[in-house]
Amino acid sequence: MNELRAASEWLFATLTEDATVASLVSARVYEGQAPQGAAFPLLVFAFVAGQDRNAYDGSDRLAARPLYLLKAVCQGGSFENADIIAAAVDEALKNASGTRIIASVEYRLSCLGREQPLRLLEAAPGGKQHRTVGGTYRLWCSAVP
Repeated sequence: MNELRAASEWLFATLTEDATVASLVSARVYEGQAPQGAAFPLLVFAFVAGQDRNAYDGSDRLAARPLYLLKAVCQGGSFENADIIAAAVDEALKNASGTRIIASVEYRLSCLGREQPLRLLEAAPGGKQHRTVGGTYRLWCSAVP
């Protein structure tokens, strides 16, 4: 029942522990939204949808397949830095896998890859602009029996 918590914790750890990603955004990786006044550049990830994989008879959930939106957000007049960060995130998640223990249950997790790209120019307070690059990534999360 804690697949989403396991997925969020694993995703945060995977991104913050990757040396290349950390060199680009330091510890500025946030779930849901960045806090007001956060420094740029930064990463934001959020659960957007999911699918369960159940046994044929419907008796057991075999795995969850959550979809997360990951965004590299920069300020300024160019997408260059956001592109570099998004590429580092993509590389960090490529073939990534691991485990998380939540409420005494071990979950195996892996990234199945990016499903959709994202590239946005957004208005920000004070007349500033945010350049956002990223995409949606599908994860696999299953409890270890």
